[in-house]
Formats: sequence, C-alpha cells, structure tokens
Amino acid sequence: MDAPYNAVKFYQQFVMIHPFYDANGRIGRFMVEVYLNFHGWGISWEKLCTNEQWIKKLNDCHKRFEQPVYDHYVDLLVNHWKKFIFTENV
Repeated sequence: MDAPYNAVKFYQQFVMIHPFYDANGRIGRFMVEVYLNFHGWGISWEKLCTNEQWIKKLNDCHKRFEQPVYDHYVDLLVNHWKKFIFTENV
C-alpha cells in the first residue's frame, strides 16, 4: 500500500466532486492528515501550499479526469506532493 499516493489521489478526487466548494480544501486536508498520520506519515501543508505548483498540478488532473492521460497527471501530482510528505519518527 502506498499511503502517500492514496492520500493525494483521494484529495484530488474529493475536492473535484465535493459539493461544498468553500470547504473542500479544509475537509480534504483534514481527511488526508488523519489518513497519513494513521499510516505513519505526515505532511507539511504550509510548505506545500506556498508552492503554487500544487494547485496547477491539481487543476491539471481535474481537467483530464476520465481521459486516457489522467493517471499520468495523477502521478505528476503525487510526485510533487511527495516532496512535502514525510515519515513520522515514532
């Protein structure tokens, strides 16, 4: 199981379909944080969100949802997010 991959893909799909536009990010980030922590990972939201590439890559995935190239764009998004995801020292 690749917890960082699953968390990022979940976040991308959740913010794309969640009906409450103004709360998508907050709720999605909370769920990702809980999921990653449960699997021994952490994420630096501050560093991720100050890097504007994350939102561009997220929107690139949204635009290509259900297209043959979608998985490629998800991989690009995941690889970018992994720069800000770390294993927690227990």
